Amino acid sequence: MLLLENFVDVISRVNVIAGIILAAVGLALTLLAKKITRIARKKQDIDEADKLYLALKGLALVMILVALIVMIIKI
Repeated sequence: MLLLENFVDVISRVNVIAGIILAAVGLALTLLAKKITRIARKKQDIDEADKLYLALKGLALVMILVALIVMIIKI
């Protein structure tokens, strides 16, 4: 029972909620990067070295890393 109460306290912190949201957006951006690039470039065949594709993947990685840092730091 004590473990459950501690888990609820941790999950209800603002920084943990913000970190989870950032991580979810970063994960969604990672999964949708190729589709977003196809729509922006108006081509079906997207190269793995496309600058927009790599920028979206990099942004997603940064968002996930920031989410982890935000969740670790206590406000």
